[in-house]
Amino acid sequence: MPPQVPVDRDTYSPPISSLAVDTRFSGCIAAAILRLFKGCENGYPSSGLLTVYKLNSGECEDLQYRWKDDVKLWKYVDDRVKIVVASMFDKHRGFGTYPEPDQEVTLRWFRSSGPDGAFEIGGGRFGSGICLVNEATHPSSVSPVRTFLTTSESQLDLKRVRRWMSVCEHDHGKYCNPLWSQMSSSESIIPGLEVLRLIDVVNGCLIERRSPCNYLALSYVWGGAPNFRLTASNKSILMQSGTLKKIWMKLPRTIQDAIDLVRALKERFLWVDALCLVQNDGVDLKKGVDVMDMIYERATMTIVAASGDSADSGLPGVREGSRFITQHTEQIMPDFKLAVYNDLDHLLRPSTYNRRAWTFQEQLLSRRALFFVDSQVYFRCRESTWSENSVDLFSKPNNYRFSASLLQLAWQFEQPNADYRILLLYYTQRALTNQSDALRAMTGIIRRLSEKMNCGFFQGVPTASFDSFMFFTLGNLSSLRRRQGFPSYSWIGWIGAINFPVAFDVSEENNWLSQKTWIVWYKRSPSGAVNLVWDLSANELFPTNDMKYVGYRRRSSFPNRHMLGFSTSRTVPIEARSFDRPIPSYPLLQFWTLAVYYTISDLQALSGIAYLSDNQQVLCGSIQIDDYEESTFFEREGTFEFIVISESSWDMVSLPLEDFDYPNHSNSDDWKYYNVLLLEWSEGISERRGVGIIFQMAVEKSFLPGPVWKEILMA
Repeated sequence: MPPQVPVDRDTYSPPISSLAVDTRFSGCIAAAILRLFKGCENGYPSSGLLTVYKLNSGECEDLQYRWKDDVKLWKYVDDRVKIVVASMFDKHRGFGTYPEPDQEVTLRWFRSSGPDGAFEIGGGRFGSGICLVNEATHPSSVSPVRTFLTTSESQLDLKRVRRWMSVCEHDHGKYCNPLWSQMSSSESIIPGLEVLRLIDVVNGCLIERRSPCNYLALSYVWGGAPNFRLTASNKSILMQSGTLKKIWMKLPRTIQDAIDLVRALKERFLWVDALCLVQNDGVDLKKGVDVMDMIYERATMTIVAASGDSADSGLPGVREGSRFITQHTEQIMPDFKLAVYNDLDHLLRPSTYNRRAWTFQEQLLSRRALFFVDSQVYFRCRESTWSENSVDLFSKPNNYRFSASLLQLAWQFEQPNADYRILLLYYTQRALTNQSDALRAMTGIIRRLSEKMNCGFFQGVPTASFDSFMFFTLGNLSSLRRRQGFPSYSWIGWIGAINFPVAFDVSEENNWLSQKTWIVWYKRSPSGAVNLVWDLSANELFPTNDMKYVGYRRRSSFPNRHMLGFSTSRTVPIEARSFDRPIPSYPLLQFWTLAVYYTISDLQALSGIAYLSDNQQVLCGSIQIDDYEESTFFEREGTFEFIVISESSWDMVSLPLEDFDYPNHSNSDDWKYYNVLLLEWSEGISERRGVGIIFQMAVEKSFLPGPVWKEILMA
């Protein structure tokens, strides 16, 4: 327990100015800093403004405080407390607002976040921390607890950036160094490209490289700014030495700044899509776009322009006087200051850059990246994150990443099946100018996941765990919208944020796939050819002897617990089919399963969740409807068709069935549910319209014409 300090009995009086605090922090650092916020009793705030609501006794590792519900008292709060509260709401540049009543203000002390730790605000959800200010003039000066550096320079310290790059290159090994550094000079720098065009910042022109070389890449948002582009007609001119000066004023500021930055870093080559891909040559453009993931992954470093909303926003800090930095620090006592440190992901979250789909894999696959965001510069590689506002502690990786975001954990692909679901949760929240690019903008990530999982992908879905990826739901409270040109059975067929509630590990998913699923999935091409989605004999790249995911190696039959009176064994598709409607340009899914029919009621306007009733008017399940805001499909009377996909022991799609008391249902049955999809049919071809869950016993109480074993064709 921290030592006692004098107590200020007047709750609303000014803070005590003469606290006897050991600034060397020989005891509990967390408790010592907290004592500085307000008059204390036994080491805890005595003010009525903040109350302790959780403390891990004796550890001082998890101290949490709750803001009391009288917001009128905000004006009495010590500035030392305001800095904590305000930073949660990103108001640390100026006070004057207050949080909602009874808003929790959480401070956690993380020893791994710095030399001796740092406070994290909001339990990892907000990405901010309270740090002690280091008054040293050199960024490598290390204090036992002082980790925050004030920055006022209008121009970036390029020597420091070069030091970050050098430490990463020499200390982090092949995990951070680009693949070309391990290649022979005879190998192509980018597989699939005959040459890689680059901007030569020394000779001021475009060049074409066939062998591996050191280059930087620019990741930015085009926006609405005019952007000078490489075309078939100006290509030969731009490859002449010195041409860059002639077109300089036609280039947007971001590209100008990137060229200046590369030159200042004593590098030579830069890749920028607008100038390195022939924008009016479809063949050249497609070749480049198809390998764009490798272009960024093999770059020495990616320059990320996340500060603006167009190509003319520039890179604040590259030019003299191009940025104005405001940092708020609090003088607690002589030679003792606190400041708010913002995590990189926290600053990226609201940026236009972070909302664009194409920048997703550029950011994710880059081995090193220099981020320009919110007038600050951060360096992130696959081992560490450093910034202008933090001391350079090269011996400790990721010193200032207060909490690893799901995205940062997912790109490591240690659990590729689960990681892909996390990546899709982030990716589907991003915007596309051309919806036809939805799958192409994820191609590089999918390529790496395919290698990790040792299986193919079909319409953006890993074939070895196809069943579990059928159960995507709304990722937020916004309805999904159909994306034309892509199938409804895949996440890629929908516009809007999606979520995958299922989070198996490999062994659990293998058991579920082999024992609780029965559908044999086939794909029907527009020409009418029918093949297995997962065909081992046709795909020798993925041998069965070393696969982690079972895919189609074992498959159970449909459960025989129901008195259906008909066979459920047929799985072979009917190949001879004719349709009275145009066939989509993408493959149809073709398979056999059980169809059942129920009514839908009580559709919730905000969530899209509705309830299902059987032929006895008993609630038997629930459904989350995909496009409930736009579709009129659900406005009609009568029954709707659902297909049974797999068994479940729990509410896989997180729908409210726990309060249902279904007749003849046994609470002791571990596998009591079926996962279902809601279908809408049009001239012999169906589309998915929702995902849900029913009690297994409800199968026998389907409305007519169900239950029926039938072949499904799904677009």
